[in-house]
Parts: sequence; C-alpha cells; structure tokens
Amino acid sequence: MVSVINRLRDSVNILNALHKYCENKVDYVVVKNLFFGDKEKFGRYDGSPIRETLLGKGLVEVLMPDLIDYCYDFIDENDLTFRQASSKDFGSLLAVRARVKSWLDDFEEKLKPAHNLLGFNCEQLPEGFSHTVKEDESEKATVDDKAQNAA
Repeated sequence: MVSVINRLRDSVNILNALHKYCENKVDYVVVKNLFFGDKEKFGRYDGSPIRETLLGKGLVEVLMPDLIDYCYDFIDENDLTFRQASSKDFGSLLAVRARVKSWLDDFEEKLKPAHNLLGFNCEQLPEGFSHTVKEDESEKATVDDKAQNAA
C-alpha cells in the first residue's frame, strides 16, 4: 500500500484508516511529498503512533523531491504525465524538460528502497532506461491535439 503524504493531519488520518482497513495484509510504503516542505517539517506524521506501528512492521519511507512550481503548473495545465513533460514531443520548454527529467531521475533513485515492494526489481534495464511507463502513440496524439487547441 503506497500512501503519499503531506504535512497536514489528514495524511496521518488517511494512513490510519488504510491500516485499519488493510491491517497486516499489505506492505506499506509512505512517500513524503517534499513539495509541502523539507523532510523535517512532517512532524505530525513523524511523531504519530501509526508511523511507529508501521515501522515495527517493515514500513518503507521514501522522499519525493520537490519540483519547481512552474513545472508543476505546466504539467497540470497541459494534463501531462511527468514523463511527457520531460519530452519535447509534448511542447515542453527546455527548462521544463531539464528540470522534470532531473526530478524523475532523482525520484527514481529515492524510490530504490521500495523497488522490491513496488515490483521494480523484476528486470534489470540497460543504462538510460527507466521502469516508468512510457505513453503509447494514441495518448501522445491526444496530448498533442490538446496542446494545439490551447495555442
């Protein structure tokens, strides 16, 4: 079970509810989304009883790096995935592509402690390739049409 959290109490409440529902039937991965602040600022989660409980059961914690606002805005406004935003095929400016590509590389590195739980250890890929899903051509065409219509 993957739970992406922010600094709000609601993140801890949702994690508690997930644990009550799933109990010990799943493994847990908590992803701290650093868009909401430095890792030290997740005090509600860090000091929570649910964290202590899950740590005792093998919880894996991952840090999701922050990404500059204008990249998030571009991705959101154009309904893109992070992988699409890192490609010039979807109208991303060079600065957006470079930042998103760097972010993806950083995040993939930070995900390594959870690779086995996420199913990423099933295949060793050649240098420069990623376990992230690539979009198919029909999806690319739909995004291209949206970008053309927005222009």
